[in-house]
Amino acid sequence: YSKAYLDYLIIAADYYYENGAFDKRRKAFDEILKYVISAKLNSKDMMLVAQYLCYQDQFSRAIKMLLPLVKKEHVDESLLFYFLQIAIYDKNQVSEESYLMLCKKAQLNFPNSFCKLFSKDKMGVQGLENQKIKEIYCKHCND
Repeated sequence: YSKAYLDYLIIAADYYYENGAFDKRRKAFDEILKYVISAKLNSKDMMLVAQYLCYQDQFSRAIKMLLPLVKKEHVDESLLFYFLQIAIYDKNQVSEESYLMLCKKAQLNFPNSFCKLFSKDKMGVQGLENQKIKEIYCKHCND
């Protein structure tokens, strides 16, 4: 039921946008966050919902949805790296300390993919403005 309702909410959010019902659209996004937990989605589907939210300029909601997942001991590689790409923009939800911890987690658990995070295709060098992240990058990726 929850998965079907999520599909409905996604369609409804698009419908509300097209019809200028922005208050209803906001409520649909709030409902999506409520039902995504009970839908027990796999990592691939969670990624699709997060990408949809970002496409709809709902980055803070995507971050809020993914944050509990990336904090778990075992995290899907694609979810973690997508989260790192979007979370850099929301320091209210993800502190620099938390972001650094997640970067270390990515470097430790997925060392081959970590360096690619700072490429043009992913996040670029923007994250390297943080000296602590730059230090991890330089020690790991330039060896």
